[in-house]
Amino acid sequence: IKIIYVLEQLANGYLKYSLEDRKSRIGGGVAFIEQQLPELRQRVNSLEGQLQTLQQQERISDLESEGVELAKQARELETQRLETQRNLRAQQKLYANLQKQLGLAPNQVIAASSLSEDPRYQELLTQLKQIETQLAQERARFTDANPVVQELRERQKNLQALLNQETRKLVSQSRASTSGAASLPQFQNSIQRSLSQQMIDTLNEIQVLEIRNQASVQAAATVDAQLRRFPAVKRKYEQLSRQLEIDTTTLNQLLLKREALKVESAQREIPWQIPTEPQLRTDDEGNLVLPEQSRTKKIALGVMGGFLLGLGAALLREKHRDAFFSIDDLTDQTRLPLLGSLPFNQAIEAIDKNPTGSEFGEASVANHQNQTFLQAAEALYTKIRFLPMEPPVRSLVISSVAARDGKTTVALYLAQSAARMGQRVLLVDANTAFPQLHTRLGVPNAEGLSDVIDSNLDPNQLIQRVPYQKNLSLLTAGQTGSKANKASASNQMKYLMEQLQSTFDLVIYDTPYLQGHADANFLSINADGLLMVVGIGKTQQSSLIKMLKELQASRLPILGLVSNFSGEDASGDSQEEYVDDDYFDAEELEDEFDIFRVSSRQ
Repeated sequence: IKIIYVLEQLANGYLKYSLEDRKSRIGGGVAFIEQQLPELRQRVNSLEGQLQTLQQQERISDLESEGVELAKQARELETQRLETQRNLRAQQKLYANLQKQLGLAPNQVIAASSLSEDPRYQELLTQLKQIETQLAQERARFTDANPVVQELRERQKNLQALLNQETRKLVSQSRASTSGAASLPQFQNSIQRSLSQQMIDTLNEIQVLEIRNQASVQAAATVDAQLRRFPAVKRKYEQLSRQLEIDTTTLNQLLLKREALKVESAQREIPWQIPTEPQLRTDDEGNLVLPEQSRTKKIALGVMGGFLLGLGAALLREKHRDAFFSIDDLTDQTRLPLLGSLPFNQAIEAIDKNPTGSEFGEASVANHQNQTFLQAAEALYTKIRFLPMEPPVRSLVISSVAARDGKTTVALYLAQSAARMGQRVLLVDANTAFPQLHTRLGVPNAEGLSDVIDSNLDPNQLIQRVPYQKNLSLLTAGQTGSKANKASASNQMKYLMEQLQSTFDLVIYDTPYLQGHADANFLSINADGLLMVVGIGKTQQSSLIKMLKELQASRLPILGLVSNFSGEDASGDSQEEYVDDDYFDAEELEDEFDIFRVSSRQ
């Protein structure tokens, strides 16, 4: 009865633990999502507000149509300005000819026209002519001393004064110079009047055309300023739209995942099962069958006990070895944030043996990849993206303490995960002594990073799009040059990293391992941080702790750790053959044979 009771309690505890473990795991996932949602919602709202403000300030409804309309307005205004200037030159030339024919200034023409059309002036002019006619007749009959002649002269003088007064009055009304009033013609024939009217009309037309030309120039300058500002506005609008689309997609995915976890948590099924109920051995009559205490069984039990003791001793010895055997060991020893944990993926070896995709395409490659490994890589990128940093991580360096830790694999699949999420990703092979990424991705390595530094080549001409990988580009290591070891510390590399970071959403640098190489240190100074890859069961604890102290003493930005091979089986024969940096043990050969130098794997 006691045995059955103990077995039943053990079975119930087993099932209860499995249920609580599942709830704890699901609850942790829901809590993580709940923690990320407020910041993500705030970011989406901020991006939507920025887009709305930009649209209101620039009056953008349709970006493409706005650009076409601005270009059309610029062409129409230019045509209108040229036509106005052509008409203005023609009217100015006509005005000069008319002024030359009349011999009068514009104000004088207006004054002469006013005199010709004023009835009082013409009446006084007629009276003056009559007096002058009578005076001529009387002077033929009498002398100048005759009272009749003197009276006529007095009347002539008075009429001339009235005529001059009227002239000055009309000239002042026409805003002509009073000094030029004496030069005005007192009489104009029909031809002179027609030319004067044409000259006045031409002058008015010139003034209208000058105002129109000035308005056209101002409008063209305004449109030209809008056209010059339009590319920057368009780029900002597209960046905000792309970032809003990414954040909105991420927010929707997190909300869907949270609901799925809540549904899973609400289910009451027990994830573990007991295949057989607790029971004791009985015979056909229900009596207990006790085990036979034979010598053979005692020997077998002794052998089994010895085996278990030996296994325990072996495990105890392994515990004291200088290596990390679990993620808990890693976090306890380093006290650094663990950003991701990648299991060993047996399918990667088959994929990398055919990197060009000649036998199967992208869909077939995706079918071969282990979903657990891909989800771990995507989770790693998600944590990096949500790191509390301002501005967010745009470039990072991936390295490890020693060879065989899997840093190149982590860099490769992290870049692929970010590219699948819509980011424009550039993968840079900074391991110029032993490049591998071009072979893994199936692209040529004729020219690359070392050629950009040594020969000042344009990096945009050497960046290659990765086949079957949308949004993913690669800058290969290139041929190893004489300055390859000093490239990472040069000013050219600093300028290049700034240029690449401004062009891509995320730049990932795969570097040599840290022991004996300083490339990762120099690159980390100009990047947003360093990501350290630790191989579970491979990386030495003492080496890692010593290296972390050196990096912290140099004040290098360490983003966190990534554990690799965390799901590796105990046997691990085939897994030992596939590890990053070791299709052949190139870097160990470098330490043993200084003459061994290659630029790419054959």
